[in-house]
Amino acid sequence: MGSRKKLVKRLHGLIDRLETLLPASKTGVDWSYRAYQWRDGCLQSVVQPHRCALDDLLCMEQQKTEVLRTA
Repeated sequence: MGSRKKLVKRLHGLIDRLETLLPASKTGVDWSYRAYQWRDGCLQSVVQPHRCALDDLLCMEQQKTEVLRTA
């Protein structure tokens, strides 16, 4: 087995163990929203997220470039 496959197998095992430590989801997550927040131990959708222009974000040139690259 190659080293990459071994790493992936170990990562899957780690994720499985970490999932047992997380609290169970109270409700399913509605993935149709654009924004989410972690609140009360679970992920919740944000109905009306605040919007800002990328130009308003300062000192984040690398992150803004990545956002635009993947959009």
